[in-house]
Amino acid sequence: MKKVIILCHEIWGEYLVADTKKHFGLKNEYCVVPLMSSMSSEEYFKLVEKEVKDMPNKCLLISDLYSGTTSHIAMSIAYQYQAEAICGLSLQTLLYVDKVLETHEVNGIAKVIEDNNQNLCVDLISQLRTTQYNEKEIGGTNMPKITLVRVDHRLIHGQVITKWVKIADAKKIIIVDDYLGQDSFMADIYKMAAPSGIDVEILTTEEAGQAFINDNMGDKNIFLLFKNIEMAIKAYKCGVKYTQLQLGGVPNEAGKKMIFTAVSLGQKDVESIQELHSNGVKIVLQVVPEESHMSYDDAIKKYNS
Repeated sequence: MKKVIILCHEIWGEYLVADTKKHFGLKNEYCVVPLMSSMSSEEYFKLVEKEVKDMPNKCLLISDLYSGTTSHIAMSIAYQYQAEAICGLSLQTLLYVDKVLETHEVNGIAKVIEDNNQNLCVDLISQLRTTQYNEKEIGGTNMPKITLVRVDHRLIHGQVITKWVKIADAKKIIIVDDYLGQDSFMADIYKMAAPSGIDVEILTTEEAGQAFINDNMGDKNIFLLFKNIEMAIKAYKCGVKYTQLQLGGVPNEAGKKMIFTAVSLGQKDVESIQELHSNGVKIVLQVVPEESHMSYDDAIKKYNS
């Protein structure tokens, strides 16, 4: 029997697995290890490790959010025990994984899933090796650790931002916006709206680019936040070289087409994300952690339909 270990924030993964078994059936063994708010990273690591170490060559780890605590621990344990790990937990991923495990051994399966599951999954060990190679090529840099990059026109607001800060394990929010970066009054408003214990800094795109290039963003985990796609690509061109962009709130204005819940795109938006995608940036559309996301390919298809 092959074992699939689910790493997720809180218990939503348990409901997902239970509902999938009930309505579709699952042929392999599934174990959900939820990361609760009261746990430290060390405690969570030990819980996941316990599930893996007795049969690592039969285990596939699936985490919910790329660059969050769950994916970091999945990557670390898979690397240590030579297991397989992917990121991108969803109903579609579970069904595809269960089907592929019928005909494939676990060894090497992460790459198969990543290549064939419509860009909804990331092979974490492949990503780790790429990172190690890149660091070796550039001499081993100490660049800021950006754990989540998001476009949301509401910026810091209510429970949505609180959930993403928690999942990203962020200690600092940096809002990058050319207008807010010059508005001290609004900057103070957003700083007061931040979750308790989270630092907030507001920079223009040029300031953010220089801070990133000069490794001057600080030593805390960073949640990078943009009000619109225009600022996101401008910051990228100024030197903020993020690797993944989450579209979580783009309003439905004149000339735009609704693509996903709370995300509407116009021609300029599409051209911008296409340019980012061509530069290797992974684009995902997702509003809240507990709901499903849409891939870049599906978003482009819907826009062109």
